Amino acid sequence: MARSDWYASASAEITSLSSSFVNNKIIISGKFTTTKPVNDIVVWHDREPFGVNNDYDAVQWATKIIGQDSFRFECPLADFYDLTGNYEMRIGFLHANGSRTTLGYAYN
Repeated sequence: MARSDWYASASAEITSLSSSFVNNKIIISGKFTTTKPVNDIVVWHDREPFGVNNDYDAVQWATKIIGQDSFRFECPLADFYDLTGNYEMRIGFLHANGSRTTLGYAYN
């Protein structure tokens, strides 16, 4: 059976998000809801400047979902090449139909 909804519009919403700093790692976990199933989730930390074609220096991690609606990332500080300045953390939901939903959060 051929898939008929390739790249059809999808959305995601984070219903719970928490972070902590343990053993020199940023730990990010949360729960979400989506309009289309999600296969994978990515998180990347992008140092200023932000925006289109400015994330070449972002560090990134990927994970599978936990259960039906949860995720957890461990981001070691050793993977960051510069710990100064402002950052934007983006969480990308990779939907089973090929579309992606991205949510961003600024921090420093």
